[in-house]
Amino acid sequence: MEVENKYILKIYEEKSFSRAAQKLFITQPALSIAVKKIESNLGAPIFNRGKYPIEPTEVGIVYIKGLESILEIEKNTLTKINDIKNLEVGSIVIGATNYMNNFVLAPILKIFMEKYPFIKVSLIENSSPKSLELLNENKIDLSFNCGDLELNTYDLNPVFDDEVLLCLPNKNVNKSLLKYRLTKKDIMDKNYSQKRVKLSDFENLKYILLNPYNNLYERSTEMLKTNKSNYEILMYVDQLSTAHSLCKNEIGATFIGSYMLPIEYSENVSYFSLDYNNSHRKFYSVRKKQVYESYAVKNFIRIMQNFYNLK
Repeated sequence: MEVENKYILKIYEEKSFSRAAQKLFITQPALSIAVKKIESNLGAPIFNRGKYPIEPTEVGIVYIKGLESILEIEKNTLTKINDIKNLEVGSIVIGATNYMNNFVLAPILKIFMEKYPFIKVSLIENSSPKSLELLNENKIDLSFNCGDLELNTYDLNPVFDDEVLLCLPNKNVNKSLLKYRLTKKDIMDKNYSQKRVKLSDFENLKYILLNPYNNLYERSTEMLKTNKSNYEILMYVDQLSTAHSLCKNEIGATFIGSYMLPIEYSENVSYFSLDYNNSHRKFYSVRKKQVYESYAVKNFIRIMQNFYNLK
């Protein structure tokens, strides 16, 4: 609101030019000049100066009511903005894979929703390509990806590191490779670098792979291309949890993301870290660059980075 209009409201409140001038810390002549400027623009007086205490004219009553409405709108608008900044209102729509939702986002959502209970959180479960499509259509606010994305289009922030592990039934493990098998402590401590194997170390494995639209499909097939041992692709499935369950039931070997463990750890299976460049995945939060980053989204990413110690 313009300062002259604030002067009008103060005069109306004090019912006196002199008292209003004192409260506004300006001289009375300066206050009178400011009021006359507005009255000149209106073409009519705002106050009846012949009465004491001062009263507004008919025009003045209409004008002052309008100013009070404007002041109320300004106040409400600032309150809403502050609520958004303080995360007391708002929403966030996240698009992510089943793997992300189950094993990566679940603890983050718990922290975020406890800290900001008034923010409405929605999850849309899809493949990574479909989530990018929804992001481009402005149907979600945030997604996650470990592929190569166009930096001119997306705003990327690193949020966690993931390891691609080989998982196979215990009966398929050669005794000479038992020393490379990850222990539960290795998995809990994320100690993957000391014990690494090549797929060629294993003979006659039957693999259960994810379907082609999945990033893990691309990585596993790239690794298998370098495999000089005999192997067979047994089947393709949609979800990592399905592949892992089939492996636990001794149907075949598979590749999993390390965040499935230790939650889904099984003594019926052996886990190995792999000696390939693409066995390490860095995941990024993904936003459209030209879209305003809400305080809810910004704080969700910050909480996730802090939780996984990745900034």
